[in-house]
Amino acid sequence: MTISTHGYAYFIRREDDEGPVKIGWTGNPPERLYVMMCWSPYRLKIAALVPGTRDLEPRFHGMFRAHHSHSEWFHPSLEIDAMIARINSGQFNVCELPAPRHLKAGLPGKKWTPERRAAVVSERAARAAWLAAKVAGADA
Repeated sequence: MTISTHGYAYFIRREDDEGPVKIGWTGNPPERLYVMMCWSPYRLKIAALVPGTRDLEPRFHGMFRAHHSHSEWFHPSLEIDAMIARINSGQFNVCELPAPRHLKAGLPGKKWTPERRAAVVSERAARAAWLAAKVAGADA
C-alpha cells in the first residue's frame, strides 16, 4: 500500500559534490538537511528535490541499486550526477522511474536464507546483550 502523503524525494550530498549521495523522502527538506548536517563532518546540500509521494524513494533506490552503499546512501556515480542535473534542469519526468523496489530485494548476498536469518538474529541478540550490560554498568 502506498502512503499518499505529499513531500519530496531528495538527493543530499556534500557541498563540494564529492562522496556518497543520500536518496530519501521527507515532508520537510530543510529540516532533514539540518538534522543530517548536525551529524556530518562535512557541509551538506540538497542537490535535488522531486515533489511527490513516499513511493518516489524506493523508485529512485531501485533505479540506482547498482550504486547502493548502505541504508539510503549511494556511491557517487555518473548516473546519479546525470539524474540530479536532469531534475534541476526540469527535464526529469517521474514516469521514467521504475516501479518501487526495496533495496534488499534481489541484491547479491542479501537473500534471506534460514542460515542468514539465524546469523542476523544471533548478532542482534548479542548486540542487545552488550548494550544491556553497558547500560547496567553505567547505572552502577
